[in-house]
Amino acid sequence: MTVDGTAAAAEAELLRRLRAFEGRPAATAGRAKDPVNEPMIRHWCEAMGDTNPAYTGPEAIAPPTMLQAWTMGGLSGHTGRSTAYDELLALLDGAGCTSVVATDCEQEYLRPLRPGDTVTFDAVIESVSPRKTTKLGTGHFVTTRMDVHAGGELAGTHRFRILKYAPAARRPPSQPESAVKPQRPRPVINRDTQGFWDGIREHKLLIQRCTACATLRFP
Repeated sequence: MTVDGTAAAAEAELLRRLRAFEGRPAATAGRAKDPVNEPMIRHWCEAMGDTNPAYTGPEAIAPPTMLQAWTMGGLSGHTGRSTAYDELLALLDGAGCTSVVATDCEQEYLRPLRPGDTVTFDAVIESVSPRKTTKLGTGHFVTTRMDVHAGGELAGTHRFRILKYAPAARRPPSQPESAVKPQRPRPVINRDTQGFWDGIREHKLLIQRCTACATLRFP
């Protein structure tokens, strides 16, 4: 077997071992440390500058984008956490993918959360990608899916994706760092911002407008 063939076989075996984690639980029967509550909603809205009246008063609901906030375990973590996710990350570390960066998340909202709701959740390792090459380096994208429940009902789904990668070797600058022109960061394009960037390519400035209150929402 050639050197290239040996490397390809090793890579295929690593991917097989990584994908064996797909479908395994990352957390089972997790429980939020606090019920949905008004102080946390108020802090969130103040931080976001969100004055929507739906988040205050006797009929208040929690902002949908707080979905993940109720499931965070803090420094002490959560009960119900499985070892599968840690084992997966350890396997990637052993393969040289020692760096990590969060890439994106997707949320689906099915039921509003209200003060007093007790939140429970289950998380699963949904997918592990083949090796990908990025500007940061080469590695694997790992996606977990969390199903969030309130009162026994599915309230929403949260998908979170990271890249575990081996950092790319940095090229020495061809000129002094002080003379290197900084590059602009690439925009992150997702379902919420796709329309805006499609418009930019057509030399149009498109801004969302709420059909109820006519407020402009710039992604």
